[in-house]
Amino acid sequence: MKYLNEKMQTYLEDLRAKKSTPGGGAVAALTGAQGAALVMMVAEFTIGNEKYAAFEEVCKGARAANSYVYANLAMLIDQDAEAYNKVVEARKMPESTEAEIVAKKTKMDEATVTATIVPLNVMRMCHEGLAAAEMIIGKCNPNIASDLTIAVLNLLAGLRAAWLNVLINLPGIEDKNTRENFQKQGEMFLRLAAKIEERAKEAGLFPDFNPPDEDDEVQKILQDAGWA
Repeated sequence: MKYLNEKMQTYLEDLRAKKSTPGGGAVAALTGAQGAALVMMVAEFTIGNEKYAAFEEVCKGARAANSYVYANLAMLIDQDAEAYNKVVEARKMPESTEAEIVAKKTKMDEATVTATIVPLNVMRMCHEGLAAAEMIIGKCNPNIASDLTIAVLNLLAGLRAAWLNVLINLPGIEDKNTRENFQKQGEMFLRLAAKIEERAKEAGLFPDFNPPDEDDEVQKILQDAGWA
């Protein structure tokens, strides 16, 4: 089966074009959705296999949790575009009179709040996916361990990408309490994700992404020999 069908091609063409949507927000949600789907796949290849019977229940839990995460992130792809389009519509509102200025400002603020809630929800869903993925580290079919690693990387990337969209919208929110609340929520998800990432590293989920530089090795040899 070829996956680059007409719909996917259209999405990619729209993404690369000079268009407001889809943009980074849709990419963040899609990236997270791919991660959630991969966690489900890893669980599927473990459940029902007698060799991994001890992991059956935890994998069922991870599959169920990421089924919910996947469905929500898939919807958030379009919700992000819809939210941003409302911001664009608000920007185009007339402002010739005092009443129009007030109406435009109100609509802009409402649209910006909505456009911030969407990536916050992406962050929330990605965190839930990560938490479920962490449950099956070392407790799944080892033949597809790399898929679990890629799943976690996608969920981390989706969460952090969504944070960028939160940050860019925060200055446009009038209410200070709302603005600060959104920022605190986003920062909380970042901290939680970082802790999961650290524990995943300690559990050996990730390979070494920072191989030593050859020049560094040469320099070390010279230093050990007392020549540098």
